[in-house]
Amino acid sequence: MPEERPQEHVAPPEAVSLTTCRRESQEVLGDVGRLLVGDDQLIDDCMAVSIYTDRGPVDAGKDKNQDFILAWRSFAAVSPRAMHFGVAIADGVSSSLYAEWASEVVCWASMRALVANHENISARDLAHLAFNSAGAAVGRLVDEITADPGVFRPEGEFDSTWAYRLRKGRLVQTTLLLAWIDGDGLHVASVGDAGGVCRVTLSGGLHVRPVDHVVAQCNLETSLVNAIGPQQRTIREFDSWFEAALRIQTLFAVYTDGIARSLGPEPLVLLDHLEGLSKKGFEHPARYYTCQAMEQRPHEHDDNLSLGVFLYKPR
Repeated sequence: MPEERPQEHVAPPEAVSLTTCRRESQEVLGDVGRLLVGDDQLIDDCMAVSIYTDRGPVDAGKDKNQDFILAWRSFAAVSPRAMHFGVAIADGVSSSLYAEWASEVVCWASMRALVANHENISARDLAHLAFNSAGAAVGRLVDEITADPGVFRPEGEFDSTWAYRLRKGRLVQTTLLLAWIDGDGLHVASVGDAGGVCRVTLSGGLHVRPVDHVVAQCNLETSLVNAIGPQQRTIREFDSWFEAALRIQTLFAVYTDGIARSLGPEPLVLLDHLEGLSKKGFEHPARYYTCQAMEQRPHEHDDNLSLGVFLYKPR
């Protein structure tokens, strides 16, 4: 029997459902706040934000960046429940085809849902709504691909392999972490293995003391990861859930496992690095830390890397 050979195939165009989600979310979010996407920073009277994502070291085993990160800052948060700030960070599953589409679409869809619904329901219900909006957006990607599989079959992939991937749902899978600040404080929800650390500065009489928290823990001991995807479009339980009142000052960082690899079992050390950078002036610490880590320890960062940092000082 002759060997099955891969057919020549032009790389598919970007999925229409992704393009539409991006455009519509940019319009909605941009009308009521400032958007930061990929590599950006913002400093205002009570908050400093820095986000950065990178494909990784030039000799890393990644030919594309399957991470995505965006942040949103309200133009004018006036009501008690108003949302002041939000960040979404996602890490597409490496073994999943079009994971970079999944990581982007879940960030756009979830942040749009947060901003549009934050005053109507409790924080935990809001998180579920946002994650399920992300799952629905992934579902639209899956439906678009499966509706015309010939268009989306990757160049060089065997027909049998492509059919197996579609049948098993091994495409558009991603993790997602959402964090936001409103009048009640900081809220964090995560599905997958994103990491997060937080330093809340408290005041007790004449004494000021920092309290550190591991908000979400990257598990680097397994290649298995809980993910939003074709087989999980509705989220029933979060892998991480965290809430904190905001005090004198809050330093918060979220990151993908590419950053976590050099932190090891003590992720709180990241806070010391970032606080040191912030004391020198908040000069895009997410980009500075990530680029320095790749330059000094490239062997520890054989992956895509994404980092979001914010420093909040209530008026």
